[in-house]
Amino acid sequence: MRILFIETDADFVSNVRERLSKRDVVFTSEHVDTLEEGVEYAAREFFVVLVIGIDSPGTLEQCLQWLRNQKVNARVLVLSRSQEPSYRVTLLDAGADGVLVRPLHIEVVVAHLLAMIRRHTSTVCTLHRHGNMCLDTSSKQLYVGS
Repeated sequence: MRILFIETDADFVSNVRERLSKRDVVFTSEHVDTLEEGVEYAAREFFVVLVIGIDSPGTLEQCLQWLRNQKVNARVLVLSRSQEPSYRVTLLDAGADGVLVRPLHIEVVVAHLLAMIRRHTSTVCTLHRHGNMCLDTSSKQLYVGS
């Protein structure tokens, strides 16, 4: 299961990764620090969850809409600095699956990620095993070995 962090704060990303690992979540993750790079990466690769912590009003909504138009099916969690309910509604309407307002507690972020992961894994069974190989048909990836 893959997570893409689009976030400028590398320490925050490291803390979330550490907390997920302590919860025995099996995942791989990537980290980019610009919204443009992250959106392009998410359109090219398969990710279960995108965590977007770069809050750029106007641009972020356009990026979310573009991702949905490109049929990117990853769950999207936005970490926003805006306290405005109307802005959170705009982000959800544009394609976000969840919006959390900063400052926030890291365990709240982890809990939201775990919920998104559960929703993904409960609705999709795409792994096919044969010997030491595993084919994930949703991500079109073949894994060999453990």
